[in-house]
Amino acid sequence: MNGWDYSINFSSEILVGAVVFVVAIINLIVFNPLQSEYDHNDNSLLAQLLRYHPNLNEQLADKQNTISTKVASEGVFSQASASNNSLLGTTEGAEILAEEFQIEDSGITKPNPDSIKSLAARQVQIYKTKPFDTVYTVAAQFGLTPKTIRETNSLPSNALLADWDLIIPPVDGVVIQVTNPNLTLSDAAHYYSADIKQIVARNGLEDDEDMVELGGYLVIPGGSLPKPKVATPAPSTTNNKKFTPSVPRSVTIKGNHRFAPGYCTDYVARNVAGITWGGNANQWITNAKAQGVKVDRNPVAGAVLVTSENRRYGHVAKIDSVSGDKVTISEWNYAGLYKKTVRTLDISDPIIKGVIHPNQKSN
Repeated sequence: MNGWDYSINFSSEILVGAVVFVVAIINLIVFNPLQSEYDHNDNSLLAQLLRYHPNLNEQLADKQNTISTKVASEGVFSQASASNNSLLGTTEGAEILAEEFQIEDSGITKPNPDSIKSLAARQVQIYKTKPFDTVYTVAAQFGLTPKTIRETNSLPSNALLADWDLIIPPVDGVVIQVTNPNLTLSDAAHYYSADIKQIVARNGLEDDEDMVELGGYLVIPGGSLPKPKVATPAPSTTNNKKFTPSVPRSVTIKGNHRFAPGYCTDYVARNVAGITWGGNANQWITNAKAQGVKVDRNPVAGAVLVTSENRRYGHVAKIDSVSGDKVTISEWNYAGLYKKTVRTLDISDPIIKGVIHPNQKSN
C-alpha cells in the first residue's frame, strides 16, 4: 500500500488527530495553567465530582479546590497594610491582623467595631526625617499639605532636622489624641470644622455617637486648628536629641457640647437645662459626677434618667413626671432618630442606672 492509498484509507483518523492537536494548542495558549494569575474555573463533570467526593483523589481534589487570592486595598486601611513604615499602635501587624480576623469553616468572620477602630488607628504613621527634609518635602512624599504636617506635629516652622519622628496622618486634616472623656464626635467635628460623616468613616466608627477609646488617636479628615497656635520654643536643634511629636489633645469644652443629632443625648440636652458635660449616654453619670452634679436613684420631673437599654452606648431620657414608683419619660432614638416616644417605667427596673439632677450639686 503506497502513501496515497494509506492516506485515503486512514483519512478520518488523521483528520481527528489533527483536530485534537490544534484544540490542545489553543487551550494551552488561551487557558495556560502555568501563568501566575490563572483564574479560570473548571466546571467539568470531573471537577464537580471531586468537589462532592474528594476522597476519590485527595491530591487532585486539594489542587482543584485551592484558591489563590490577591487582595488589593484602596480604602480606609490601604496605608496601614501596605506601608513599611512603623505605625502607631502596633509593632507586630501580621499577628494582630491574624487575631482580629478569625478564620472559620464558613470563611472570614466580620470583625467587631473595636477591631475596625484599631485597624483604622494604624493608618497613622511615624516617619523618621532624613537630612535635608523639610515640611514641604515630607508633605509631598505622603501626598499631604504642609499645613497638615505642621499642625499635626505642633511644628513652629517648616524647618526639620534628621532623626525627628513625625506623625503622618492618612489624609489631610488633624490627628488628635482623645484624653477628654466629655468629647463627642459632634464636638470634634464642630471644633475642627470637619464633616462628622468623614470622621466616622475614616476611623472605622459605627455611627455619630461612637468614639475612640481614651488615649486613642482620632483622625479628623479636612479638619484644622480653630486658631493660630501660640508661639512655642522651637524644638532642640541638636541632632542627637530625639524630637517627639506633640499630638494635639482633645479640647476641653464646657457648657456647649454638641451631641449627635437625633439621638437620645441630643434630645435631653435640648430639653433639660444645665447639661454641661458631653460623652455618650453611658458616660453621663461619670461625667456629671466629675463636675460635682448630684446623681442618685430618686426621680423628679425635669431630671435625667440614665438606662442601660443600649448595650454599647447606654441611653438617657428626660423625666416628665413621677407618680409613686412610676416614672414617665420622653426621649429620642428609642424607636428611631428624631422619633419621640413617651414611656412609663418602674423605678425599681434593673435597666435604670441612675438619675442625674443637672441643677443640683452633690453633697
